[in-house]
Amino acid sequence: MIDLPHGKRPIRCKWVFRIKYNSDGKIERHKVTLVVKGYTQLEEIDFMNTFSLVAKPIIIMLLLALGSIHN
Repeated sequence: MIDLPHGKRPIRCKWVFRIKYNSDGKIERHKVTLVVKGYTQLEEIDFMNTFSLVAKPIIIMLLLALGSIHN
């Protein structure tokens, strides 16, 4: 966690839970997504710099490999 710059406020987020079904109606998997409440942003104040951090499997494998190499 870091401190926000003076005069800035965090953008809130929420979890969205969904159930994915197969074509025959059986549950295939449960999905969860973290989404930003973009409607809380104010134009020209916190509207221009929104990003989402996504961890790709190749990056996780790279970090694990580097960790094992360097103990």
